[in-house]
Amino acid sequence: MSNTEKNSDDNDNYEIIPPCAGALASLGFEDSLDPKKFAEATDHAVVSYINAHFADGAVVSLQTIKSWATQFEMSVAASSETTRAMRKGAAFVRLHKASGRALPQVVDAKTNEMIENMKEIGLGRRLLGNTTAIASVAIAASHMISAADLARKLDRVETKLDLLLIYRRIDQQAAVERIYAFAREILSEPLGEAERIQLWQLRLELRELRATWRREIEHHIEQIENPAHDKFFDWIFTSRDTYDKNILNKISEGELRLFWIEYTLRLDRVLAASGGTWDQSLLSLKDELESLWRVKILLDQKTQFISKEKQKSAESVSKWIGDIGNGYGKLLPISHKRNH
Repeated sequence: MSNTEKNSDDNDNYEIIPPCAGALASLGFEDSLDPKKFAEATDHAVVSYINAHFADGAVVSLQTIKSWATQFEMSVAASSETTRAMRKGAAFVRLHKASGRALPQVVDAKTNEMIENMKEIGLGRRLLGNTTAIASVAIAASHMISAADLARKLDRVETKLDLLLIYRRIDQQAAVERIYAFAREILSEPLGEAERIQLWQLRLELRELRATWRREIEHHIEQIENPAHDKFFDWIFTSRDTYDKNILNKISEGELRLFWIEYTLRLDRVLAASGGTWDQSLLSLKDELESLWRVKILLDQKTQFISKEKQKSAESVSKWIGDIGNGYGKLLPISHKRNH
């Protein structure tokens, strides 16, 4: 379908502008695997997008956008006429179906049609008057940056990136690369309902891959009952006799899967933000992180079966899992966070 058709007044299912694609806007698949490049490209893409489409002449900084992640409540005001209508019961504030939160929209009580977009007080007056669009895009953009920042802090990935790329399995790369390429195509144009469904389906594929990798790690950890079972140890960890001897020149199958789990979580956050399903995705993210924590707990329990010479490898992998869980857990609202 052409852009003209998508942007026509006869089709209200399409946005006027393309969504913010984050790092996908500029990075090819190979470059996106580098956490620093991914984070830097995300920062640049989000700042450029907000200033191009929503700043209306004002300059919005990266720091300002980051602060939006914690500003879930916005101060808005309706016109005096609309306020009177609400007091009489002739109008009411629309609620978000999934979350139940109030939207800055006032609708007619009889027709259920929107009669006014309430205006944001303060910074919003310097932005476009469409407060609903600003709210959704701003929050999505800030979350996208937060997710990309996590990659910067997971130094385990960065220090082993070259080895991870050398040892990666072709089938793992092919599946993720296909999803990445298709997502880039979808996000290059305005989104309609069909495109949003496609992004959601891509997220389902990514989650299925992560579930498979996580269960493979869990299965091999469960086999650790005797230190002599080196085949299980070698599958998960990076060293065999001593940690320092092999840590820099060997990548285990378990570490490969952890790499792909983190990367696809990062990619999933971009697709959720771009496709407008961030709020809905938080429940599944919480479930995934809980499953990942269970793997860490199992690994910690199994360390008693591992010789002291090999425990540093187990501790390193356990820390990596914990860093992923803690990092992505910060993206959850307080009501979704785990206690540990």
